[in-house]
Amino acid sequence: MANQTTNNSQPEPEIWLISQEDDDQTLDVTTAVCSLFANSAAVDGLKLWQLIRTENNESVNDDSENERQYELTIRNMCLLARSFSEAGFVPVLRIKVRSEYYLDAFRNYLRGGLLRLITVSEEDTEPFVDAGLHVNSKKLDTKDLMKLIENNIADTRIM
Repeated sequence: MANQTTNNSQPEPEIWLISQEDDDQTLDVTTAVCSLFANSAAVDGLKLWQLIRTENNESVNDDSENERQYELTIRNMCLLARSFSEAGFVPVLRIKVRSEYYLDAFRNYLRGGLLRLITVSEEDTEPFVDAGLHVNSKKLDTKDLMKLIENNIADTRIM
């Protein structure tokens, strides 16, 4: 897959965002997307979030602290994405995007790049946002997923 180009013929950085639950789903969309590129870098939001430590164990259950850590995780995922992109890798970010508000945070932090979104669920529920490609992981194997992505590549672009 080739990156899009801008008017000055510099390649537009391509960044993929996979909104997927953080559990071990049988179909790992992140790995499948990474395999589309010769040079890719997977950034797992949950693993990055686990690097954050707080002095007070009770704060982990505090909604405002939880929200602050989630936002910090998003910000750092985007910083890593920019860094990997500058080094010639296609970043593939994986985190459960909680709402349109947080999707906008990704859009703002990654402005100037080509952002693609795949929302993964295990049920036929409506996604939180009507953008990107929506995938029901129970209905697809890896081969079918690859076909779906390749045939609907234009639908994945959200910025």
